[in-house]
This record gives sequence, C-alpha cells and structure tokens, in this order.
Amino acid sequence: CAFDAPVPRIVDDVRLILPHIPDSAILTDAGSTKQSICECLSDLAQGSPTFLGSHPIAGSERQGFEFANADLFEGRMCVLTPLPQHQTQEIERVERFWQGLGMRTRRLSPSEHDRALARTSHVPHVVAAAVAGSLAPADLAWTGSGFRDTTRIASGDPVLWTGILRENATEVLAGLAAVKQQLEDFCAALAADDTTALIAKVAKLG
Repeated sequence: CAFDAPVPRIVDDVRLILPHIPDSAILTDAGSTKQSICECLSDLAQGSPTFLGSHPIAGSERQGFEFANADLFEGRMCVLTPLPQHQTQEIERVERFWQGLGMRTRRLSPSEHDRALARTSHVPHVVAAAVAGSLAPADLAWTGSGFRDTTRIASGDPVLWTGILRENATEVLAGLAAVKQQLEDFCAALAADDTTALIAKVAKLG
C-alpha cells in the first residue's frame, strides 16, 4: 500500500488505515520529505504491518486527471529510506514494487534524502517563486521562454509546497544560505565590474 498525500497528512493517514489491513502488509509513501515521517512511524519499522519510506522522484507542477501520464515513473528514480531495523526482505519487496512501475531505486537514510532533495528540489522551488515574485506586473509582457523555464515549477500547489518546506525547513534554510552566498558573490563581481569573476561564476552554470 503506497500513500500519495500531502506530506503533513501521511503519518495520520498511515495510522488511520492500520486497523484495516493485514499484519503482512508493507506500507510505503510518496512524500517529498522523509526525516519527520520516518521518525514518527519508526515503531512500524519492525511492526506488523510495516512502514518503509519512499520518494518516487517524478511528476510535474500540473495537477488533475487531465494531466495523468501512464509513463510517469518510467526510467525515473525512486529513493527508499529504510531504517536500520528494517529487514532486507522488506526493503527488497518495496524496491520490487517501484521497479515494477518502471523505476530505478536507490537507498538513502531519511536525513540524507532530505539534505539532497532540499538542494535539488525544495530550494529551486523557493528560488523560482522568488524570481516570479520579483517581477513587476508591467514587465510580464516582456517575458520569454527563459523566464517561463526558470519559474515554471513555482506554479505548483502552494499549500502542498508549504507543507514540504515546513517539514524540511532546516535543510531548506541551509540550501538557501548557499544560494544567498552565490547571489552576493554575483553582486560583488558586478559592483566591482570584475569581468574575470563574472565569467567564472557564469561558467559554473554550463
């Protein structure tokens, strides 16, 4: 059984269904954060039923049945976040579930997952929202594909993303601090008209 719900709801939803499923069941989820969920459900790591966290890294900012995609998981990565007390056969069983949907699987600890996804998903979402929010309405007429590509992910569900950011606040703040330093370096190079430094900074994007 896989739970695909907003991150703040997953723990309660898992607890709610426990009395209604067999002891042999293995539960997993599709939440974008893992540390808090896995900690709150750690008593089920050796339980009957068992919970083992997952995060299929797939999807888009679009919502609704009209945007359903039968190949959504094909070739994409799914991260499993087992705890030390999980048994090997349970981990492999969840891996086979996601692999059966066409996904590649990898194992990380919950904290490793949240650190990595903060930098590759959660922080980019905040940055995209900040760029979109910095644009004056009068300038919308002059936007092109570059602006649309940069800000596309900012159109995701704001309630859903607020839950993700709050659950992973520590790692998101650390990632934003790194972005802030990069922006300050760009500002310093521009203010000093330092062509060499600017080329070096922009070259890192290539």
